[in-house]
Amino acid sequence: MTDFATPAAEVRITDALVRELLRAQKPEFADRSLTLLASGFDNVIYRLGEEHLVRLPRRQFAVALARNETRILPRIAAHLPQPIPAPMYTGNPQAGFPWPWSIVPWLEGTTAADAPLNAAGALDLAGFWGTLHNLDRSFYPTDATLNPWRGVPLTNRVEPFEANAAQLATLGEPLPKRLIALWEAALTAQQSQAGCLIQGDPHARNMLTRNGRLAAVLDWGDVTWGDAASDLASLWMLIADQETRRKAIAAYRTHAAHLDASTAFDALLLRAQGWALLYGVLLRVTGLSDNATHAQMGKQTLTNLLA
Repeated sequence: MTDFATPAAEVRITDALVRELLRAQKPEFADRSLTLLASGFDNVIYRLGEEHLVRLPRRQFAVALARNETRILPRIAAHLPQPIPAPMYTGNPQAGFPWPWSIVPWLEGTTAADAPLNAAGALDLAGFWGTLHNLDRSFYPTDATLNPWRGVPLTNRVEPFEANAAQLATLGEPLPKRLIALWEAALTAQQSQAGCLIQGDPHARNMLTRNGRLAAVLDWGDVTWGDAASDLASLWMLIADQETRRKAIAAYRTHAAHLDASTAFDALLLRAQGWALLYGVLLRVTGLSDNATHAQMGKQTLTNLLA
């Protein structure tokens, strides 16, 4: 049976536990203020003082994702137009906590789920993806395992899509025929020819804004080498106005130089809409279970795809 709710935590993370980790491994941070900010699918996040965050995996599955961030983000941070939370310290397992954890910089802004991008911010997003996707393969470690869920052919994601779509129908929200047709078209689109470096989880809670502009891109656990369409789904997830989205697409096309953008752009966009639909259905289903913000993000994505 498919579980549509947020996965249960596999370790109990408390203020006292985080304090103990800091005292034992990073004592110069141990007396700074500590405030719980979020507990997501994979990580628990604390604000540490005024300038840092502590990120701790809440389940075994997230450990490999955290290692990805630790290895790759310091390599690429200086090459991107907006900041990303490259780990500045990686902690070790110890009694009471079995996995690595990290301290990352605090990045100022509000999530795009609460403060959407404006027209200029949409162009920022297009430019960010263009810069990231143009990075050379050497930025991705040769021994790094490719992410099996993000940036892969959409045909690899048919089973979870169908399960989530069926659950939506059970909840009284069957997908319109136009969206089913879109999914089928995306499945048959020409596949990615070479791939590029992708962030892999481009939803609105992972984008920070300030005054409508893109301020930072968060949560890189799914970073991998794969289909740029997985990231470009965000153009339908975060941008409601069609004309603004058109301009963002044009800006990305001008900026991006990877093979899929330069030789098969229409197929890339069709796959991106398929990824947006995949993400939108996932967010809507899991959100209706236990996360109102995700439910609204999913609903907005599906609305944007229908427009």
